[in-house]
Amino acid sequence: MTTGLGSAVPWFAVRCIFAIGRGDDDEVHTYEERITLWRASHFDEAIALAEAEATEYATAIEGGRMPTWALPSVTSSRTWWAKVLRCSR
Repeated sequence: MTTGLGSAVPWFAVRCIFAIGRGDDDEVHTYEERITLWRASHFDEAIALAEAEATEYATAIEGGRMPTWALPSVTSSRTWWAKVLRCSR
């Protein structure tokens, strides 16, 4: 795969939706939409790449490795959880 602008490998935008909440409750406190760009031979490959990255991103939220501006302002010591709801075109 070449990386120049004239490369034959196309770019794809994939939209992923996340639900983010706190602690042990199932209440969703916020949703996040992320659009990422991928170079892949076809859209199914781009979605697979985006789903793998989305899982890592959700794990980072749960592990507290997200910057404080990325999460809703709350005064609680409870941990955050995140779920990937969907990745699509």
